[in-house]
This record gives sequence, C-alpha cells and structure tokens, in this order.
Amino acid sequence: MILLGAGLIVLWFRRDLSWRLFLVTWLSWGATVLLSVPLASDYLVGTLEKSFPVMSTLPSEMDVIVALGGGLKTTHGCLVSSTLTASSLRRCVTTAEIYHQSNHASVIVCGGATKWGDDTMTEAQAMSDCLEMMDVSRADIIREEQSLNTRENVLAAAQIIQEHGFRRVALVTSASHMKRATMCFGHAGISVIPCLCGQRATATEWGSVAQWVPSANALARSNSTIQEWIGIAWYKLQGWV
Repeated sequence: MILLGAGLIVLWFRRDLSWRLFLVTWLSWGATVLLSVPLASDYLVGTLEKSFPVMSTLPSEMDVIVALGGGLKTTHGCLVSSTLTASSLRRCVTTAEIYHQSNHASVIVCGGATKWGDDTMTEAQAMSDCLEMMDVSRADIIREEQSLNTRENVLAAAQIIQEHGFRRVALVTSASHMKRATMCFGHAGISVIPCLCGQRATATEWGSVAQWVPSANALARSNSTIQEWIGIAWYKLQGWV
C-alpha cells in the first residue's frame, strides 16, 4: 500500500503521463492481488511452517512444557478465554494436551502485559488461569510475567529451565512462529522439541476454484508471514539468533 500511495502521488503531480509512471502503481496492485490469492498465500505460509513436521503423536516424558504468549485482547466479560487471542488459546489447548500426556510435566507460561490487551493482566496470568480450567495443576505452572517479545520470552524461560535443571523441553507456539522461537532457544543453548499448533497452510488443490479467488483471509495470512520473516531478519541482524 505504501508503494501504491507513492505511485499515486507521482501521478498526481505529473501531467505527461506514460506507461512508465503507472509501473509502480500497477506493480503494487499486482502484488496485493497475488498475496490475496489463497494458493500463493499458502505457499508463503508454508515457507515457515513446513520447516517442522506436524505432530503425529504427543510427546511424553517431558520435564517441562514452555508455552509462549500469543497476545491478549481487551474484554469486558468474566470469561478468561475471552481475554486470550485465538493464538494464545490454541497454545493453551496444545499445552494442556501435552501436559496430560506427559504425566504432568512442569509448565512455563511466558508473557507480560501487552499494549493491545488488558494491561491489568499479563499473558502468563491469563494463560495460567486458562490452563487451570483444563485440569493443569497450579502447582505445576511457573509464570514468567516480565517478557514483552519473543527474545525476552526465550531468555526468561531459558533462565528458569537452567535453574530447575530441566532437560527434556517441549516448546509450544504457533506453527508460523516456531522457526524464530527455536532459533532463539538454540542461540540460548537450549534444545527444544517443537510442538506446533495453529497451522494455517492448507493442502494445495490446484484444481479448486476457491484457491485462485483473492480473499481478505489469504491477504492477512500473507501479511503476518511477511512480518514474521522480517522479524527473523531483524533478529539475525541484531545477533539474537
């Protein structure tokens, strides 16, 4: 959209219009349409998600499960689940499943207060409350409520892991976020077992008409994937991964 705006500004101040002046505008429009096509969006999402296999069985005999926060939203209701974003809620469900499968391993929930949610509650607190309603014992939950981004999540979780001597670590986060998260843990010297949730890439169906029709959902998936790759690039530039 920035490129589109730049192209339109150029056209506004020029009288001698030619096809060259339309180039930036048309390229921007074409890119937006392409990123809105589900087939292209799924391919783009797959560049992140297909680095890790989908879980065919739940991991067992874990020492600890680390669940990274996926955001909060402002709510005026009494339901804990209404405070969590869809991403955070999926991570809680996956964490609870692994917890019960792994004979009640410890659980570390990471995340402080967010700009876009209820600033009176941290991500860790909301996720902890949600996990308790899924029969995860409060005694097994360790809250990390200071971190504000992925890097801080990992550094704080790594410190807790080292202090408790945990060895077999299951990492729960969204499929598209797993690449950056595992890179951060690797940089911190912690080996993790990736436990993906919220996969968004779908099976490619070349013959399906719906896969070729632009949609807002596909554009949103493309947008978040591009943001994640920018995040990975930034982390590399900063030497954080």
